[in-house]
Amino acid sequence: MGYGLEARLVLTLGLLLLVLPRSALAFCRTTTCDIANPPPECVADAVSGCFLQGIPVAWRRACVSFAVNDQGSPLLELEAREAAELASRAFARWSLAACDSGVPSIQAWDLGPMLCSRVEYFPNGPNANLIVFREQSWEHGFLTAALTTVTFLEGTGEIVDADLEVNVVDFAPSREFLEYIFTHEAGHFYGLNHSQVADSVMQPSYIAALDAPAVLGADDVAGICSIYPPGAAQGQVCDPAPVTGYDDDCGGDVHGACASSARVSRAWWTPLLLALILAAWVRRARRDRLHC
Repeated sequence: MGYGLEARLVLTLGLLLLVLPRSALAFCRTTTCDIANPPPECVADAVSGCFLQGIPVAWRRACVSFAVNDQGSPLLELEAREAAELASRAFARWSLAACDSGVPSIQAWDLGPMLCSRVEYFPNGPNANLIVFREQSWEHGFLTAALTTVTFLEGTGEIVDADLEVNVVDFAPSREFLEYIFTHEAGHFYGLNHSQVADSVMQPSYIAALDAPAVLGADDVAGICSIYPPGAAQGQVCDPAPVTGYDDDCGGDVHGACASSARVSRAWWTPLLLALILAAWVRRARRDRLHC
């Protein structure tokens, strides 16, 4: 499959000394305007911060996947298997949300553990949606607890890759808090941006809900049901491997049984937050960072 231009959006978790007022504002979807240097026609709403222009980004498949780096987090005494269980519960909260007529037409499967620890995407080779704990160094800013890199096609908004990094250099989250982080980042993974609704998992300030369990609010549910309406994937074959194939190692090369083809169905802690957009063009592909 030819992909053409793809853009990278990076959503991060950080610490903002901000407590949001309760609000009736609706969820925000990430769009192709959510980049470091959006064109003039992209104007963020002054109240919600949402871009109302651009193409909303989303997976175009019934099934997607993630893979946890096989090292887990020694500093947190967390094995890859345990991290995968926390992540699986986080993703399941979104795929089992109670929409008006069923559950969202998307689900994520665990393909891990994987050997690779690099954030990367290869348009013409195997890929994986990585979850990795950074314990030696963290280059995404102090007070940033986690970062999700979402790669999407600029022309269609189709998400083709998403990688999640957790900052264990500056933070040592409990299992409960880590599950909250995973739940928030899974929202970005599926195409949601930050919400100004105070009881939403996608709110940009975790300070406002420091002791909150990882439970979706009504705004979160409305968001995921809007992106993936129940029944929208009817007739699709569930194949969670990336459309360019899956590999548990780095480099985009096929390594024997480690790679599998994918059926192509066409049709983005101490506390948790977000804040910024950083970017850089790489090979005609834009890499953009949003901070959560």
